[in-house]
Amino acid sequence: MSMHFQTKRDLSILHQHTKNMYVMAQILNYDMQIVDSFQGSITEYSYSEDCDSDTRRTISLSVVIKDKTFDVDANAKIWLDKLIRVYVGYEDMRTSEIVYYPKGVYTICDNSFSWDSSTSSLQISCVDQSACCDGTRNGYVRGLTTKIEEGSSIRGALISLITQEAGFKKYRIDTYHRSVPDGYEETIAEFDEIPYDMEFDVNTSIWEKVVEIRDLYPGWEAFFDVDGTFVFQGIPTCEFDEPVITAEQLAPLVQGEPCTITFTEVANVTDLYGQNIEPDRYSDKCTVSGDTYKMTIEDENFDGNNLVLNTKFQVSVSATSVKGQKMSFNNGPSYPIVYEGNIPISAGDMRPETQYIVKYKKGYFYFYGECQVHAICKEVAFTPTAEQIAEDKVYESCNNIKYRVIPDSPFAIKEMWKDEIRRPLAGGEYENIFSNDLASQRADYETWKTTRLMSRLELPIIEIPWLSTNQLIEYTSKRTGETKKYIVKQISTSNGLSTLSCIEFYPLYPFIVQ
Repeated sequence: MSMHFQTKRDLSILHQHTKNMYVMAQILNYDMQIVDSFQGSITEYSYSEDCDSDTRRTISLSVVIKDKTFDVDANAKIWLDKLIRVYVGYEDMRTSEIVYYPKGVYTICDNSFSWDSSTSSLQISCVDQSACCDGTRNGYVRGLTTKIEEGSSIRGALISLITQEAGFKKYRIDTYHRSVPDGYEETIAEFDEIPYDMEFDVNTSIWEKVVEIRDLYPGWEAFFDVDGTFVFQGIPTCEFDEPVITAEQLAPLVQGEPCTITFTEVANVTDLYGQNIEPDRYSDKCTVSGDTYKMTIEDENFDGNNLVLNTKFQVSVSATSVKGQKMSFNNGPSYPIVYEGNIPISAGDMRPETQYIVKYKKGYFYFYGECQVHAICKEVAFTPTAEQIAEDKVYESCNNIKYRVIPDSPFAIKEMWKDEIRRPLAGGEYENIFSNDLASQRADYETWKTTRLMSRLELPIIEIPWLSTNQLIEYTSKRTGETKKYIVKQISTSNGLSTLSCIEFYPLYPFIVQ
């Protein structure tokens, strides 16, 4: 069963004053084939879903088993080698029919299974299939050191990890992409290439490998969905989505309206340092011919006509770059200088008296940016002038600055160089950021998180069994009477009552000034 789409009947059941809850569970092998099942009445039920956690779903159930065709006994411990697909059901009081909703595919941990034959009562606590990959239940491959070579397919590497190492068959893996401004329009650039050699020892779990690939680029997520499929995709922005439940439909379910703003975690400036890139070759001798930088390396053994793949060059150019700038070495062929996804660099991206790194790839030079990868992103309530931007680059000692222009943000900088709340990021995972372009994307994403994600609506409601995280809902405040859209980030449910942790909906990418 795939994601549920609500019907009028679902809403009718949801608004019933009396609710009888049931569970149906299917026992699956790793090929997702049903090997057995059971049904029963729920006496205790808790469920959580967190889209910011690698373990997205957990569930705990106490169930009175009524289906005598399935005899739960000590042999049922074989479940520890299986998966469980869980459905929670609500009785339609008009027809006495039970309507079931999918709640995920899970694995049982060793200490979370209990069966009482005298009362026919079963207690299970489960986590989603990430536990089969992160070392909780499994996830290590004996004697296998993994190396994913530079230039390999990202999608292919993930498929290999999920199917060959983890043993799962169902997956949906999207190709990395990003929206690229091009004049007055935007194009979508796709790329599917591991940017550098990635090596993992035998102590690295399958999920740790997945996470390292996921974190190559900001704004992507990896998880197992409610149907048990491994999903790798961009984090939904909900920008073009309709609310899955309207304010009018939600109103009778709301039990209160607390609102939380975590001011200690608010930051409107992200100052990010990535790799300090070591070059293989160096040149500061540059002449310009049309749109081409003609670089010279004083080494009689160096041949500009036979460049070695993946060689990193540190260069200092003699003129400001133009859009579509090219480069050659020692009178060899000229190749375009591009960002990720073969996006040509823009006018002004390279300037004299600055050291840059480019890497030769087949048919082009990949532009890393400056030797020390560095990017800053600021959320501001105004559009900075060209003079302010130039002065800010001197003030920050950084040429790679991005401004998120959001006039209605309560956290935005209202006046240049005032009201700044800075968050420096360096070391650890940030050392994997290998270009100024990627650092700028990540700084933008982190600034979005430390402003938009800080103002949360914690909404206690009667459970909506088909609701999931990263979905859009509509809510009218009981305090202000204002109707707004929210993105659900966390769901915590106990015995039919839920708490939704939501953030107010804003487009992920507002007006941006470079």
